Amino acid sequence: MDRLLQSAQPLLAPAFNLWGSPVTWIETLAFALSLAMVVCNIRVNVMAWPLAIAASLLYLLLFWDSRLYGEASLQLFFALVACWGWWQWHRGHGNDGQAVTVSLPVSKATIASRLSLTPEYFSRVLHELEAAGLIRVDKR
Repeated sequence: MDRLLQSAQPLLAPAFNLWGSPVTWIETLAFALSLAMVVCNIRVNVMAWPLAIAASLLYLLLFWDSRLYGEASLQLFFALVACWGWWQWHRGHGNDGQAVTVSLPVSKATIASRLSLTPEYFSRVLHELEAAGLIRVDKR
């Protein structure tokens, strides 16, 4: 890890100061990738997964360099989960070859309210994923 951090030193240099705190190039890049990931997630675009992986790995380097090992470990977990999500997205079906079935434990309106979404928007996202053949939703 030390060799990787040494090669990343130019990116760990401060790019600018924000409210008296230095902001590194790696932090700026990871933030930009995270914003792009959010846009891709909103548009249900598969590119969100590699952007999430890249941003998490950049944040891992930043936190490891700052000796925040718990935060760095969490970023590694996020990157691994994003790899799994990307694989699931491309796979798009269960072991039986059928579209993945999503069984909602509560109503769509309850889930939407907890995600701070309107029920109509949440239903539209589920419908688009179902129309693309990526999931099958048990109506509820």
